[in-house]
Amino acid sequence: MDIIGISQLQKLEYLNLSRNHIDSLQQFEYLPNLTELILEQVYMKSLEGLQNLPNIKILKLGNNALKSLAELELLINVEHLEIYNNKLSSLNGIQNMFKLRFININNNLLHNFKYLPSSSKLYEIQATNNQQLTNLDGIEFQPNLKLINIKHCQISSFSGLNQIQKLEKLVCDENPISNLNYIQNFIYLQHLTIQSGKVQRIIELKTLEILVKLELQNNKIQSLDGIQNLVLLQHLDVSNNELKSLNQLKNCINIEFLNVGKNQLQSLEGIQQMQNLQYLEANLNKINQMEQIKQLNKLKTLNVLFNQINDFEQLYYLFNCKELHTLYLCIQDQPELNYNRVCSHHSYPIVLIQNLPSLKILDQIQNIYDHGPEYLDNYITTEERNRAMQLDLPNIISE
Repeated sequence: MDIIGISQLQKLEYLNLSRNHIDSLQQFEYLPNLTELILEQVYMKSLEGLQNLPNIKILKLGNNALKSLAELELLINVEHLEIYNNKLSSLNGIQNMFKLRFININNNLLHNFKYLPSSSKLYEIQATNNQQLTNLDGIEFQPNLKLINIKHCQISSFSGLNQIQKLEKLVCDENPISNLNYIQNFIYLQHLTIQSGKVQRIIELKTLEILVKLELQNNKIQSLDGIQNLVLLQHLDVSNNELKSLNQLKNCINIEFLNVGKNQLQSLEGIQQMQNLQYLEANLNKINQMEQIKQLNKLKTLNVLFNQINDFEQLYYLFNCKELHTLYLCIQDQPELNYNRVCSHHSYPIVLIQNLPSLKILDQIQNIYDHGPEYLDNYITTEERNRAMQLDLPNIISE
């Protein structure tokens, strides 16, 4: 694309030339008022010419094959920078962007954060999928950083973050993190996500007293010791770990979403004080009774598939959950998939429908497709509900 004529638009403030083939950016020196420039997927060979745009505040250069940012060294007024999906191994060239507030460097080849400007205004860094990023060197000079996303990198330690005490959200999924050293300094942290790592203990979390959302699924955590101080927690996902107890959750009375599926739990002891709990997933455990659920009168979704709930009387503990909308106890018509033997009692659906007025989904059904089985929600029909309500409960239970 030829942009020679663009030099006549000297009052131009916004320019988007994405998805074009641009041979040269030299004409940009005649655009002194340009403040926002978008050059995504333009197959540029060089950024030569951008240095002539001193007033640029928003610069988007994603989806190119850039290997260097050297030509950006004079752009001192940039506040928003997007350079994702390139081939950058270094941030050399942006070190003078002292007004930078946001940067997206996802999907590059970075080794560290060296050359990141020491900006008191930088509040968000998006740096996912940098497979050669093994440390956080260079990030420690961002005193007001609020959000860091370093998902799918090779970070093994939070060393380097210990000076960033105003951090509010940290996403570190799919990294080889094995311990949480240094994280205790993030006393303003509200959202922490470390999925699919190697974390074994979480005692360091005890100082994060204003944490609201915590996602630690797919790790190797054996104990929730450290969570008992997190009384403001509303969302907790510790599924697919090695937990045997939930006793440390007794103080976490504000939790609304809880996923403890795929652990080694035999009991739900510890959740009975969660009066705000609306979503509970506890499938793939060894749970044999549900007494702790009887006080959770705001519960809307409960998943206890693949457990060891055998006694019919355990269903009675659900009767106080008048807002329960979705209940997964078994895969219907698939006895070989059902660990909860209570589902072998032919009247269990009737008893639940009669006593749970909000229930709309009961269990799942298996459908076989060419690509394999799929499990779909089993919706209670009006006919099924009417039939259940006409039956006599004592006679049903005695059968």
